[in-house]
Amino acid sequence: VLLLHIDGDGQNFIDSSTSNHTVSVFGDATQTSSEFVFGKSVYFDGAGDYLRVANHVDWDFGYEDFTIDLWVMKPIGIAQGGLIHKGDYHTSAGWWIYWGSATVISFGYQGWAVDVGGSYPDDGMWHHIAVVRNAGTFFFFLDGILLSSQNVSVSLNNSFNLVIGAYG
Repeated sequence: VLLLHIDGDGQNFIDSSTSNHTVSVFGDATQTSSEFVFGKSVYFDGAGDYLRVANHVDWDFGYEDFTIDLWVMKPIGIAQGGLIHKGDYHTSAGWWIYWGSATVISFGYQGWAVDVGGSYPDDGMWHHIAVVRNAGTFFFFLDGILLSSQNVSVSLNNSFNLVIGAYG
């Protein structure tokens, strides 16, 4: 479990879960109160900024049910970008949530054995994203609305670090 309330300051990110993971900051990713949904948010300027948490069994989901959810505000016109991943997008190893274009967002895994997602508004507003696996079916939600689902049996385990805010 990783729970980032973004309630520290500057580049001090605190995991509020009982796991108490260490969050490492790369580039000038920082907390800001100028754009937020609840209190503060993380600002990534797109120039090498990201957060990393060491590999841990907490996000080796295996065949178990899980939920990944986050609030995201994408600047208008940004064509591609990574939100969160545990793997390497370029070699199709691991899993990731990313923008594939200015208006498409997806969750993918291992060479697209899983590919759920859909249309994302290019509006510069905050949106809630959730990826859920329940009883072998993956569901992708945007602002509480189901965009797509796929039933596939895959184990989501690997030895990669968890990265937030970079395109793996």
